[in-house]
Amino acid sequence: MKKAIMKTVKKVKLQKYSVERLVSFYEVHIVQAKSAIDAEFIAENSDANLSKHIGNKVINTRICKDENYEQFKSMDEYFFKGSCKVNDEGYLIYLDELNKHYGSMPNEKIL
Repeated sequence: MKKAIMKTVKKVKLQKYSVERLVSFYEVHIVQAKSAIDAEFIAENSDANLSKHIGNKVINTRICKDENYEQFKSMDEYFFKGSCKVNDEGYLIYLDELNKHYGSMPNEKIL
């Protein structure tokens, strides 16, 4: 019975979306400086000793079109043109721009 049901289920083509979020982190930077102003400048330009995610707010969700990729790339030269999705086993997987598995990112079970 299960096989018959499985055969009738059609694969749904997934749509790409851009989900734009405002993300907040609590960070601590331990720096050595001559003054508090210098310490703040150094902290703004260095990696944090501690970084804790404290929340986010979705600003906009929309279908991602080809022109959006160019817009995002113009905002940040390190923009990753790939995407992510949940596979049939419930793992979050990352895909490159050709929709092939991006092996340098770990798979994470989320469902």
